Parts: sequence; C-alpha cells; structure tokens
Amino acid sequence: MFGRPPLVTAVSIIATIALMVLATPPVATAADALAPTVVVLDASGSMTETDANGQMRMDAAKQAANDFLGQAPENAQLGLVTYGTGTGSSDAEKEAGCRDITVLSKPGERRPQDLTRDVDGLQPRGYTPIGNSLLKANELLPREGARSIVLVSDGIDTCAPPPVCEVAKQLKAQGTELVVHTIGFMVDDAARAELECVAQVTGGTYADASSAESLSATLKQASQRKAEGYQLPSEEVEFASDKEGAPQLELGTLEKPRRVTAKMPRREGKKSFAKVSIPQGHRLAVGLTGVPPIGTQRVLEGKFQYAPNLKSADDLSCQASATPAGDADGGRPMSGYLISGVQGKDDYCDEDFYYLYFDEMWEVPENVDLTLALVPEPDNFGDDSNKSVAKPRAAGDLEAPVDTGDIVSAQLMTQPDSDAAEVTGSVEAEIVEGETQYFAVPVEWGQALNATIEVVEDPRQHDLDPFERTARALELHVLNQLGQLEEIVWEQSLLRVEEIGKKHTVGTKYPISYANATEDAAWLGGKHFVQVSFTSTHREDGPTDATTEIIPVKYRLTLTPVGKKVQGPEFKQSATQSKTSTTETSAENEGSPVNRTLVYALVGVTTLAVIALIFAIVMALRKR
Repeated sequence: MFGRPPLVTAVSIIATIALMVLATPPVATAADALAPTVVVLDASGSMTETDANGQMRMDAAKQAANDFLGQAPENAQLGLVTYGTGTGSSDAEKEAGCRDITVLSKPGERRPQDLTRDVDGLQPRGYTPIGNSLLKANELLPREGARSIVLVSDGIDTCAPPPVCEVAKQLKAQGTELVVHTIGFMVDDAARAELECVAQVTGGTYADASSAESLSATLKQASQRKAEGYQLPSEEVEFASDKEGAPQLELGTLEKPRRVTAKMPRREGKKSFAKVSIPQGHRLAVGLTGVPPIGTQRVLEGKFQYAPNLKSADDLSCQASATPAGDADGGRPMSGYLISGVQGKDDYCDEDFYYLYFDEMWEVPENVDLTLALVPEPDNFGDDSNKSVAKPRAAGDLEAPVDTGDIVSAQLMTQPDSDAAEVTGSVEAEIVEGETQYFAVPVEWGQALNATIEVVEDPRQHDLDPFERTARALELHVLNQLGQLEEIVWEQSLLRVEEIGKKHTVGTKYPISYANATEDAAWLGGKHFVQVSFTSTHREDGPTDATTEIIPVKYRLTLTPVGKKVQGPEFKQSATQSKTSTTETSAENEGSPVNRTLVYALVGVTTLAVIALIFAIVMALRKR
C-alpha cells in the first residue's frame, strides 16, 4: 500500500474519471473533444462522512469533479448529473429521495468549465438512487454511437429494487453502445460488488478510490485502447495484372487532385498496371501509400514494397524521379512517389499514353492510397531558387532540438487530409503500438521542415522485458500535400520509446524548390503532413492487430518550418481541371470496428460541391 497525502482521494477520483472516459470508443475527428459522456456524482447523506485522511468525502468529490471539468475541452459533449441534494434521508422522505436526481447539464449544453459553481454548491443530504440515475443519464445521451456514463458512488443503491445491476443489464440489452464505468469511493464489499457488476455487464471498468495499488492497476486497464486504422478513399480502381487489362485512369489537377484506393492483385513478385494520358506541357505527380492491415509485425515479417514506374508501350521511361513505397518492418502505412517528365518536352515523354505500374515485392498489401495530379509547367517560376535543385541539408545542418514550449491544439488524423488545419509549434498526443498518426503543417516555398519528437509518458516501461523495451520505437516521415514521401535526414533514424524525455529531431533534406522534382518530392510548397508511427518488432504477447487493446504512450511533437519563404511558381490552368474532383474519404476505419480512442474526420465533396464535415468526438480528456 502506498502512502496517501492530503487531497489524494480527489486526485485519484479525477484521474480515474479521465482515464475511464478514455476507455470509451470515440466516433470521429476533433482531438480536443470526447464522446458524449455523463458523469453521475453521488451527493447522498453518506458523503458527509470522512475519507481515510479525515477529509469530508463530498469535499474530495467536489475537488475531483471541478478538476475534471477544468481539464475537459470547451466543446466537450459532457453532461453532469447528481443525486441526493434535494431531500433528507429519513424514512418519510424515501419516496421523494429516490426521485431526487438533478441534471446540472446535458451533454454539450454548457461549457464544462461553467459547471464548477454548480458543483461547489452541492450539499449532500439524501438517498442513493443509483439505478434511477443511470436511467436518467442514459436519457440524456444520443441514441446512436459511442457514449458513456461515469458513476462515482460511496455506497449501494438505497432505492432498490430493482437491483442496480439489473438496471445496467436492461440498458445493455437495448443494443446500445453505452458503456458504464464505476468508481467506488470508500465503499464496503456489498457496494463494491454492486458497482463492479454494473461495469462488467456494460463493458466498462471499475476502480476503487480507497486503494492506491488497486486504483493504479485499474487505471492501466481503463486506459487501454485499440489502434486506429488508416481511412482509405471510398472510390476504388482495380489495377490489372497485365498490360492488356490495364484500366485508363482519370487524373486530377494540382488544385483538385484525384485520390482513389488502388486495389492491387495479391501476388508476390509481380506487377500491377493502369494507363494514363498526359497533356502537352504537363507533368504527372503520383503519391502512393501502401496500407497493410493495422498492427505490429516481428522482424522481417510483413515487409512490402511498391515501386512506381511510368513507361511507354515501347518500355521507355517518362519519369523524372521516384521513390518506392515500402516498409522493412511491416504493419504501418508507408508512402512513395513518382513525378514524370514534361510531356512534349523531356526525353521519352511524347506518347499518347503510358503505363503506370508498380513492381511489387514481398507481402504487398492489397490497398494503395493513390493520389494523381497533372501539374502544368509554370508560366512564372517566381524566385530564381525554383529554377535549380536546392542545396541538400545533412544531419549536421539540423538545428539543436527546440524547446517544445507551450502545447497547442491540433487535429490528429489517421491519414492525410487536405482539409486539415495546419499547426506549428508543439502538440501532445497518445499512440499505441501498431498505430500511425498524421499532423498537417505549412512548409512554404524555400523552406524546409524540422520535426522534434520526445516520449513524455510510457505507463508500461517497467512492465516489459529488455528485448520488448528496445523493440518499441517512434519513427517520423514527411509527405507533401499530394501524399508524396520526402527524403529526411537525421542523426538517428528513430526514437526508442524507452528513451523518455530524449528529444529526437529529423528534417527534410531539401528546402522546397520546383526544380527538386527531378530529385525528390520536395518540389511543392504548402501543406505537408508529418507521419508518426509506433513500431514494435518484438512483443511477448505476439504481434498486435485490430483487436488488440494496449496502454497508450504519450509523446510531444514540435513542428518547425525553417528558412526564408520565397515567391513560388505560377501554374497555368491544367488542361483537364474541369474534369476532376476531389474524392470522398471512407467513413470506415479498418483498424477499429468500434471506433475507439482517437477516430478522425470524414470529408466528402458532393457533385453539388457542398462540403459535408461529419464529426463526432475523440476521447482525449487528459491534460495536454
């Protein structure tokens, strides 16, 4: 048993509430909001008693609730219900006391921070109608989607029957996605059994706030979650296994790239074909990301490579530069790119059509996120730096890791999203093994990007054997707005998770210049994406998959564009601009059937050009 300083009960309650809410499946995009949740707070007469440290239970509960409300995002879909404040606890008052339930706020009705005064005014007096409170809380929640109730109580339901566990079973039997987490505050065995039953039948967790050891163990369990998978575009194109069956691809423009899911024939060591036509005076820019099933792999398992090619029917290459999409570790999305020469200008680039095909190696995934854009040669190159390849940077040219400073909010994504808000500065996020996350950042013409990452917290660090600790790493990559992988430089290729507090910096090799198109994907200024992947090549429990629940690691990422911004090129209108449109992104998340912990934005552009942003709520209540 650990020692407990004053107010530790309040701290343990708030930590328990926050981490229990984290265990609820989220349903979409905003990284600073949570799934609809109602907190039910006990204000019955027994809350006037003292805890193990002599503090009145209600005072500890108020402190915990207010800390919780203060940490919640302003737009949180958070409700608050209390019971026991309107009547006494005499036998004559029981009928009224069992209806004594007060709704302080429906989810989303008020800012969480505005509820603290209501909490401060609570006076514990009456009965403990837990079952009726659960029914009331459930009424306040949406009928569909992930949602939760967090119940804090110091005793049994004094208004039963029906038994509170039967009430919980009835709620679960409705087929809802409701999860109830319970916290026993200085409870006896009977109350603990009752609260544990409520949590168990609804798929929630129970924590005992009277025991530091049991609370710590329960919090670890409560904070586990599944990895979020990559969201592929909903439009699909079937590539062919030979040239004769190759489909003709419709191409997008620089303003409206065409993004599709390329379905590849699953054959090791083969090729997959499509055809493209390039207008005079244009380049074709291709971004590709191989998307394997979510999870981790053992060393040398799950590796893959898609090497892009652009050749004529006579097998003459029209590409200016290219990098394969491949992963030697397996289990994570990895990107590559291809940029063609200028049609009608460069060698071997004057054909009516070309074969865009991929040489495949190892265990290639079936799905490739493919972005296609025609890029007209600029009318005006802007700054002279766009006429020559930029001077490459080396690892020694990177500035010292920056002080991460204040934490800013950011949209956390499971895949690049052209509509995502850009961020510079430091962000904090949580990630589990086998997961990949993306952040949007502006990198303008003439600039390069530095990215510094450090592990802030790893709850499992002392529970792993040495081999498993050294096998866990965070790795960074950088893509331009077309999903094309840019080369990066570093002193060390990855950051081992066990190196908590160590700052690891990578940087793009080339400052942005249009002339880089013959060397690298750093040819296009504007929105970029930083990819963070959590790999693990050795786990005692075996590789993870979409069903594995793991305790997240918390990290801090600092994004710093460096260098002087210059005038970029002016591109004339593409010959096919009127024929292209951005594609919709699938609402399906292949890595999480129940959409747990942080899930991200569904963006679609309809034929009427009306943008529909459907978002629900991510469960990130812990303080950034």
